[in-house]
Amino acid sequence: MKKTLLLTIVLGMSFSACSTMGFMPPDFSLATESFVNEQIDSQVRTALSEVDEKTFRLSEDLKKMEADLEQMKNDVQAQKDAMSQALVSVQQINDLATQIKVIAKTSKDEVQTVRQDLMDSLDELADRLDQELETLNTAVTKLEAQSGVLEQNIQKVPKETLFELRQAIDAYYQK
Repeated sequence: MKKTLLLTIVLGMSFSACSTMGFMPPDFSLATESFVNEQIDSQVRTALSEVDEKTFRLSEDLKKMEADLEQMKNDVQAQKDAMSQALVSVQQINDLATQIKVIAKTSKDEVQTVRQDLMDSLDELADRLDQELETLNTAVTKLEAQSGVLEQNIQKVPKETLFELRQAIDAYYQK
């Protein structure tokens, strides 16, 4: 842009110098001077137009950058807020972990007490079951002895009596 303007000025000065030459007709030199002036004006207008356009584009880009910067500031603030909330949450989790440790210790002690009580109760129950088992074994032994006596007594009963007993039982269940 600067080169074009500089070239135009140099050419303009050259043509201005040519118009002072004596061998050129005055009409021709005026036409050349006005042509050069028009070209210079045209290039100046074009340069100003380009400057205005670039200024407008730069201002638009600047507005976009400012909007992006504002968005970045908002994002950073949102991240700071989220980080603060996360730190509060971490502190709450640490407090909760401490409470859980205390509850776990208390529960462990209570479970140990209940376990000991349960073991004592199971020992007592085992002793009682052993006594009941011994009583049952004694009763089974007596029952086996009586069963043997009953079997001997049944063998002494005549077969006809047993047959009549069987028929009576069958008749009872068929009713």
